[in-house]
Amino acid sequence: MKTFKLTALFILLSGSFLYAGNNSMQFSDMDKDKNGFVSDSEFTQVKANKMQTQLDQGKQLKNAGTSPTFSDIDTNKDGKVSKEELTLKQNSQMQKNMQSKKGKGQKMNKGKQGQRMGKGSRNQ
Repeated sequence: MKTFKLTALFILLSGSFLYAGNNSMQFSDMDKDKNGFVSDSEFTQVKANKMQTQLDQGKQLKNAGTSPTFSDIDTNKDGKVSKEELTLKQNSQMQKNMQSKKGKGQKMNKGKQGQRMGKGSRNQ
């Protein structure tokens, strides 16, 4: 359960979209009929509603064009998405996001650490 919550938090913070905008779509939000699975129509309806909410709030739909489709998440191709399949997709997305962001912060500060060292010692 901790893994799922951490994954959802990372997706929320990274601006990923399975999940229109900044809000990760929870399995319980998608499973409208509460049968333990998400159908293609449930997924499509919830995704469209989430996107509309983001637009109504004036938010950009980051990565909307590359967001996973129902068939991307339905890994066993049985026509329904289980909580496990959603978790697997979210974990995969998290790993992809981590790889794409790896080292970006280091590039921005490259060479500046040495410039800060020793400041304040000139007037002593």
